Amino acid sequence: MGFGSVHTGTPTQQAVASEAAIVQENSTGSRFVLVFQNLPFANNASIKPVSQVFDAAIAAFLFP
Repeated sequence: MGFGSVHTGTPTQQAVASEAAIVQENSTGSRFVLVFQNLPFANNASIKPVSQVFDAAIAAFLFP
């Protein structure tokens, strides 16, 4: 994952994160591409909320 600053049009900078990954769900062998870009992270907050969204999306796809 990468953290960086994005100029928001004001003198302050906002930290954002971007990531791309290919993951495999082991029980089915299904592979997924997970991507997010320029997601704001106040004070470099945890990535856990993003991982929870990915987990829920994969579960909904595999087990509708």
